[in-house]
Amino acid sequence: MWKLKFNAAKCKVLHINPDNDLKYRYTMLDESGNFIALSTVNEEKDLGVTFESNLKFEKHISDIYNKAQRVLSLIHHSFDYMDQDMFLTIYKSIVRPLLEYATCVWSPYLKKDIRKLESVQRRATKLVKNICHLNYEDRLRSLGLPTLEYRRDRNDMIQVYKSLHGIDDIDWMKLFTLAPSNNTRGHSLKLFKKQCKTTHRLNTFSIRVVDQWNNLSDLTVTAKTLNNFKSALNGENWNPYKFICSC
Repeated sequence: MWKLKFNAAKCKVLHINPDNDLKYRYTMLDESGNFIALSTVNEEKDLGVTFESNLKFEKHISDIYNKAQRVLSLIHHSFDYMDQDMFLTIYKSIVRPLLEYATCVWSPYLKKDIRKLESVQRRATKLVKNICHLNYEDRLRSLGLPTLEYRRDRNDMIQVYKSLHGIDDIDWMKLFTLAPSNNTRGHSLKLFKKQCKTTHRLNTFSIRVVDQWNNLSDLTVTAKTLNNFKSALNGENWNPYKFICSC
Protein backbone atom coordinates (compact mmCIF):
# COMPACT_ATOMS: atom_id res chain seq x y z
CA MET A 1 0.00 0.00 0.00
CA TRP A 2 2.80 2.45 0.88
CA LYS A 3 5.17 1.06 -1.79
CA LEU A 4 7.95 1.21 0.77
CA LYS A 5 11.16 -0.30 -0.55
CA PHE A 6 13.26 -2.55 1.65
CA ASN A 7 17.03 -2.54 1.70
CA ALA A 8 17.73 -6.19 1.00
CA ALA A 9 21.24 -5.90 2.43
CA LYS A 10 19.78 -4.92 5.82
CA CYS A 11 17.07 -7.59 5.93
CA LYS A 12 17.75 -10.73 7.95
CA VAL A 13 16.03 -13.95 8.98
CA LEU A 14 15.40 -14.73 12.66
CA HIS A 15 13.86 -18.15 13.30
CA ILE A 16 11.48 -18.26 16.26
CA ASN A 17 9.80 -21.60 15.64
CA PRO A 18 12.37 -24.40 16.12
CA ASP A 19 10.41 -26.51 13.63
CA ASN A 20 11.31 -24.14 10.80
CA ASP A 21 13.57 -25.61 8.15
CA LEU A 22 16.84 -23.78 8.83
CA LYS A 23 18.24 -25.10 5.56
CA TYR A 24 15.76 -23.10 3.50
CA ARG A 25 17.39 -20.04 1.97
CA TYR A 26 15.27 -16.90 2.00
CA THR A 27 15.95 -14.43 -0.80
CA MET A 28 14.93 -10.90 -1.72
CA LEU A 29 15.25 -8.71 -4.78
CA ASP A 30 17.85 -5.96 -4.47
CA GLU A 31 17.73 -2.59 -6.23
CA SER A 32 19.30 -4.13 -9.33
CA GLY A 33 16.59 -6.75 -9.58
CA ASN A 34 18.87 -9.58 -8.51
CA PHE A 35 17.97 -12.14 -5.87
CA ILE A 36 20.26 -12.08 -2.84
CA ALA A 37 20.23 -14.57 0.02
CA LEU A 38 19.23 -13.16 3.41
CA SER A 39 21.54 -13.92 6.30
CA THR A 40 20.20 -15.91 9.26
CA VAL A 41 20.81 -14.48 12.74
CA ASN A 42 20.11 -15.62 16.31
CA GLU A 43 19.39 -12.09 17.56
CA GLU A 44 18.38 -8.79 16.06
CA LYS A 45 17.58 -5.34 17.43
CA ASP A 46 14.30 -3.79 16.29
CA LEU A 47 12.89 -0.49 17.55
CA GLY A 48 15.24 -0.54 20.52
CA VAL A 49 14.52 -4.10 21.66
CA THR A 50 16.90 -7.00 20.98
CA PHE A 51 14.98 -10.13 19.97
CA GLU A 52 16.50 -13.60 20.29
CA SER A 53 15.41 -16.83 18.67
CA ASN A 54 14.52 -18.32 22.09
CA LEU A 55 12.49 -15.21 23.03
CA LYS A 56 14.09 -15.00 26.47
CA PHE A 57 15.38 -11.44 25.83
CA GLU A 58 18.49 -12.15 27.90
CA LYS A 59 20.68 -10.08 25.56
CA HIS A 60 18.31 -7.12 25.78
CA ILE A 61 18.12 -7.35 29.56
CA SER A 62 21.89 -7.56 29.83
CA ASP A 63 22.32 -4.53 27.56
CA ILE A 64 19.93 -2.27 29.45
CA TYR A 65 21.34 -3.47 32.78
CA ASN A 66 24.87 -2.52 31.74
CA LYS A 67 23.73 0.83 30.36
CA ALA A 68 21.82 1.69 33.54
CA GLN A 69 24.80 0.70 35.69
CA ARG A 70 27.06 3.00 33.67
CA VAL A 71 24.64 5.88 34.15
CA LEU A 72 24.51 5.18 37.89
CA SER A 73 28.30 5.27 38.06
CA LEU A 74 28.30 8.61 36.27
CA ILE A 75 25.74 9.99 38.73
CA HIS A 76 27.72 8.65 41.69
CA HIS A 77 30.88 10.42 40.55
CA SER A 78 29.07 13.64 39.64
CA PHE A 79 27.39 14.39 42.97
CA ASP A 80 28.94 14.46 46.42
CA TYR A 81 25.52 14.57 48.03
CA MET A 82 21.92 14.03 46.95
CA ASP A 83 18.81 14.53 49.02
CA GLN A 84 15.73 12.44 48.30
CA ASP A 85 14.05 14.96 46.00
CA MET A 86 17.18 15.41 43.90
CA PHE A 87 17.69 11.66 43.67
CA LEU A 88 14.11 10.99 42.60
CA THR A 89 14.28 13.63 39.88
CA ILE A 90 17.52 12.24 38.44
CA TYR A 91 16.64 8.57 38.84
CA LYS A 92 13.17 8.86 37.32
CA SER A 93 14.50 10.97 34.44
CA ILE A 94 17.58 9.13 33.20
CA VAL A 95 17.88 5.73 34.90
CA ARG A 96 14.49 4.09 35.32
CA PRO A 97 13.33 4.80 31.74
CA LEU A 98 16.26 2.69 30.49
CA LEU A 99 14.84 -0.29 32.37
CA GLU A 100 11.21 0.22 31.41
CA TYR A 101 11.17 0.93 27.68
CA ALA A 102 8.77 -1.48 25.94
CA THR A 103 8.51 -3.82 28.94
CA CYS A 104 5.22 -5.20 27.62
CA VAL A 105 7.30 -6.83 24.88
CA TRP A 106 10.21 -8.26 26.85
CA SER A 107 9.16 -8.40 30.52
CA PRO A 108 11.45 -10.99 32.19
CA TYR A 109 10.12 -14.23 33.64
CA LEU A 110 13.38 -15.87 34.72
CA LYS A 111 14.17 -15.14 38.37
CA LYS A 112 17.79 -14.34 37.60
CA ASP A 113 16.73 -11.62 35.15
CA ILE A 114 14.12 -10.20 37.53
CA ARG A 115 16.74 -9.98 40.28
CA LYS A 116 19.29 -8.55 37.87
CA LEU A 117 17.08 -5.62 36.91
CA GLU A 118 15.96 -5.03 40.48
CA SER A 119 19.60 -4.83 41.58
CA VAL A 120 19.94 -1.61 39.58
CA GLN A 121 17.28 0.13 41.64
CA ARG A 122 18.66 -1.47 44.79
CA ARG A 123 22.06 0.06 44.08
CA ALA A 124 20.55 3.38 43.03
CA THR A 125 18.65 3.89 46.29
CA LYS A 126 21.91 3.57 48.21
CA LEU A 127 23.07 6.83 46.64
CA VAL A 128 20.82 8.71 49.09
CA LYS A 129 23.16 8.93 52.05
CA ASN A 130 20.63 9.53 54.81
CA ILE A 131 18.82 6.26 54.05
CA CYS A 132 21.65 4.08 52.68
CA HIS A 133 21.87 2.21 56.00
CA LEU A 134 18.28 0.96 55.67
CA ASN A 135 17.34 -2.31 54.00
CA TYR A 136 15.97 -2.18 50.46
CA GLU A 137 12.27 -2.26 51.35
CA ASP A 138 12.64 0.55 53.88
CA ARG A 139 14.60 2.61 51.36
CA LEU A 140 11.79 2.16 48.84
CA ARG A 141 9.16 3.13 51.39
CA SER A 142 11.13 6.21 52.38
CA LEU A 143 11.45 7.29 48.74
CA GLY A 144 7.92 6.32 47.74
CA LEU A 145 9.22 3.94 45.06
CA PRO A 146 7.71 0.54 44.19
CA THR A 147 9.80 -2.34 42.90
CA LEU A 148 10.51 -2.48 39.18
CA GLU A 149 8.60 -5.75 38.94
CA TYR A 150 5.51 -4.10 40.39
CA ARG A 151 5.78 -1.33 37.81
CA ARG A 152 6.11 -3.86 34.97
CA ASP A 153 2.94 -5.61 36.15
CA ARG A 154 1.16 -2.28 36.44
CA ASN A 155 2.30 -1.24 32.95
CA ASP A 156 0.94 -4.54 31.62
CA MET A 157 -2.49 -3.79 33.09
CA ILE A 158 -2.45 -0.26 31.69
CA GLN A 159 -1.64 -1.61 28.24
CA VAL A 160 -4.50 -4.14 28.43
CA TYR A 161 -6.90 -1.37 29.42
CA LYS A 162 -5.72 0.87 26.57
CA SER A 163 -6.12 -2.00 24.11
CA LEU A 164 -9.60 -3.10 25.17
CA HIS A 165 -10.95 0.44 25.45
CA GLY A 166 -9.67 1.61 22.07
CA ILE A 167 -7.13 4.11 23.37
CA ASP A 168 -4.41 2.42 21.33
CA ASP A 169 -5.26 1.95 17.66
CA ILE A 170 -4.79 -1.81 17.50
CA ASP A 171 -7.03 -4.78 16.75
CA TRP A 172 -7.21 -6.17 20.28
CA MET A 173 -9.09 -9.26 19.07
CA LYS A 174 -5.81 -10.48 17.56
CA LEU A 175 -4.33 -10.41 21.06
CA PHE A 176 -7.18 -11.33 23.36
CA THR A 177 -10.38 -13.37 23.48
CA LEU A 178 -13.11 -12.41 25.93
CA ALA A 179 -14.22 -15.17 28.26
CA PRO A 180 -17.67 -16.71 27.58
CA SER A 181 -20.49 -14.47 28.81
CA ASN A 182 -22.09 -17.35 30.74
CA ASN A 183 -19.24 -17.15 33.23
CA THR A 184 -20.75 -15.02 35.99
CA ARG A 185 -17.69 -14.94 38.21
CA GLY A 186 -15.51 -11.82 38.08
CA HIS A 187 -15.95 -8.73 35.94
CA SER A 188 -17.52 -8.17 32.52
CA LEU A 189 -14.21 -7.93 30.61
CA LYS A 190 -12.65 -11.21 31.68
CA LEU A 191 -10.22 -12.69 29.18
CA PHE A 192 -9.95 -16.29 28.02
CA LYS A 193 -6.55 -17.85 28.69
CA LYS A 194 -5.30 -19.93 25.78
CA GLN A 195 -3.40 -23.17 26.21
CA CYS A 196 0.37 -22.92 25.78
CA LYS A 197 2.92 -25.63 25.08
CA THR A 198 6.09 -23.59 25.59
CA THR A 199 7.39 -21.43 28.42
CA HIS A 200 8.14 -18.43 26.24
CA ARG A 201 4.60 -18.54 24.80
CA LEU A 202 3.15 -18.69 28.31
CA ASN A 203 5.07 -15.53 29.20
CA THR A 204 4.19 -13.47 26.15
CA PHE A 205 2.15 -10.35 26.82
CA SER A 206 -1.26 -11.60 25.64
CA ILE A 207 -1.04 -14.72 27.85
CA ARG A 208 0.79 -13.60 30.99
CA VAL A 209 -1.60 -10.69 31.64
CA VAL A 210 -4.79 -12.77 31.67
CA ASP A 211 -4.81 -13.98 35.29
CA GLN A 212 -3.85 -10.61 36.71
CA TRP A 213 -6.39 -8.76 34.56
CA ASN A 214 -9.17 -11.20 35.44
CA ASN A 215 -8.49 -10.68 39.14
CA LEU A 216 -9.13 -6.93 38.93
CA SER A 217 -12.45 -5.56 40.12
CA ASP A 218 -15.25 -4.60 37.71
CA LEU A 219 -14.99 -1.01 38.95
CA THR A 220 -11.35 -0.92 37.86
CA VAL A 221 -11.60 -2.50 34.39
CA THR A 222 -14.67 -0.43 33.43
CA ALA A 223 -13.17 2.90 34.51
CA LYS A 224 -14.30 5.70 32.21
CA THR A 225 -10.86 7.21 31.60
CA LEU A 226 -7.26 6.06 31.69
CA ASN A 227 -6.52 8.30 34.67
CA ASN A 228 -9.51 6.83 36.52
CA PHE A 229 -8.22 3.35 35.72
CA LYS A 230 -4.77 4.19 37.09
CA SER A 231 -6.31 5.55 40.28
CA ALA A 232 -8.50 2.46 40.66
CA LEU A 233 -5.47 0.26 40.02
CA ASN A 234 -3.78 1.88 43.02
CA GLY A 235 -6.68 0.63 45.13
CA GLU A 236 -6.23 -3.01 44.11
CA ASN A 237 -4.67 -5.35 46.64
CA TRP A 238 -1.18 -5.39 45.12
CA ASN A 239 2.07 -5.39 47.03
CA PRO A 240 4.38 -2.72 45.55
CA TYR A 241 7.35 -4.30 47.34
CA LYS A 242 6.89 -7.92 46.26
CA PHE A 243 9.79 -10.23 45.41
CA ILE A 244 12.41 -8.02 46.99
CA CYS A 245 15.51 -9.25 48.77
CA SER A 246 16.98 -7.54 51.80
CA CYS A 247 20.39 -5.98 51.31
